[in-house]
Amino acid sequence: MMMKKSCGIFWMTGLAMFVGAQDAGGLKSSDVKVEFPVVQIGLMDRKGESLPIPKLIFGAMLSVPAPLNFEADDKVQEQVLTAEDSTGKKLGDVTFNLAFLGGASRESVNKTLVYGECPRLPAADASWVRLRGTLRVPVARDRETPLYEFPLEEKEVKKDVPLSPYAEREQKGDIIVAEEEPACEWTVSLAERKGEQFTVRVSLGSEHRFMIDEWQLFDGKGRKIDSSVLSFFGSVSENFLEDGYVLQFPYQGELPVLKVKLLYKQHVDIVTVPVDVRIGWGGQRK
Repeated sequence: MMMKKSCGIFWMTGLAMFVGAQDAGGLKSSDVKVEFPVVQIGLMDRKGESLPIPKLIFGAMLSVPAPLNFEADDKVQEQVLTAEDSTGKKLGDVTFNLAFLGGASRESVNKTLVYGECPRLPAADASWVRLRGTLRVPVARDRETPLYEFPLEEKEVKKDVPLSPYAEREQKGDIIVAEEEPACEWTVSLAERKGEQFTVRVSLGSEHRFMIDEWQLFDGKGRKIDSSVLSFFGSVSENFLEDGYVLQFPYQGELPVLKVKLLYKQHVDIVTVPVDVRIGWGGQRK
């Protein structure tokens, strides 16, 4: 067994992969993939101090094909897989936190890497480690709206846009829409203009909470404007949530209208993925 030392951490190369999923929303079993490309023995904590007992660390790579993606969901939080080595030694629980998977990245295959720690090391003569259990993975679908046009004025301009934070649900081959898309309130206003530098406020108001990836801006001719986020704002009441962004961008000439597009995620489901893999130093063992 070859081990290398880097930055105070011994690491062992290995790869294990498991594909499978079960959920009430009808996702195919091949839609969620779990790989274990990283196995490390941690000798130091995050502060660089030596650990009294080294920890076995597994890196789980989760992946889904576009337009599926991952979302943050505090309903899942810590997930546990049990570990046992080839000698029969029980290594304890490997704990992964899957509550914070959401990100704005959009690829043909969306991936995220999470780490889990095991309290005990395998026996010196162990040839593999077996991980068993289930991971509950929150899955979303990447969506984007059409362009909506707003006159760019200092006063707020509001527009009702049909938008739902929940994806259509597939069941037994039929697509079932739980409810019609509710009307959300978009608000756009010009906060400040200094020469060719524009600052605008855009917000989404709804009774539902949306997972916003990006507000995209375009001029009246549909040409994309590159903007940066200066700050966020919002409000919460009993039946209404406002999620706002302050965006800044340079633009030459007049800008009487602003076209706006929203990139966001729709919740699909929390997918239960059964895991049963043997991870050897040279790869997965059967």
